[in-house]
Amino acid sequence: WSNWSAPATNRPANGAKIVADLAGATTFYAYAGTTLSRSTDGGANWTVMTASAPGGGMWLRAVPNNAGQLLLSTGGNGLWRTTNGGANWTRINSGAVTVANEVGVGAAAPGQSYPAMFVGGTVNGQLGFHRSDDQGATWTTISDLSHHYGDVLIIQGAPRVYGRLYVGTNGRGVLYADIHQTPVGLPAGWGSQDVGTVGSAGNAAQVAPGAWEVIGG
Repeated sequence: WSNWSAPATNRPANGAKIVADLAGATTFYAYAGTTLSRSTDGGANWTVMTASAPGGGMWLRAVPNNAGQLLLSTGGNGLWRTTNGGANWTRINSGAVTVANEVGVGAAAPGQSYPAMFVGGTVNGQLGFHRSDDQGATWTTISDLSHHYGDVLIIQGAPRVYGRLYVGTNGRGVLYADIHQTPVGLPAGWGSQDVGTVGSAGNAAQVAPGAWEVIGG
């Protein structure tokens, strides 16, 4: 870390968001404004893939095991994806995903090969955290109205545990949650209570299958 070298060609603009391609060891991407650049030699040289990428990008994520695939959250302009290294971009399900402030990826659902997508924003009219297991075609809300955790700065799915989402907050630490599984039986003296469905005011003890249950942080 003691020696640094400036790129030889097409150095990305100051403040660019940099991510590594999670299927190519020496491939990196840089996003600034509406320009997306790619390096295939570890950052020594860069090629501008497009100067008309979606603007207002908040988070840029590479998709594990899918070379050239990136996700970009753009706030009120929704969620976007490229499958060819940034040259072309397509908005994901604009009818459902109307606001995408944060985006993350995690382990694929059982029977699926493509990683699960997570969005912090508004999907199907509901503000919160959401997961898609089918590349954005359909979405499940995984939080309730009582658990937005203030100023969320970053989200990311667990790479090995399907459904687990990590949430980074401004001043409240890092939280994570798993898909709730209703226990087969409860210990003697314990009881359960239905506290509401996803999207309701809810409580931390949400018991509806598929809902969010905060278990650590």
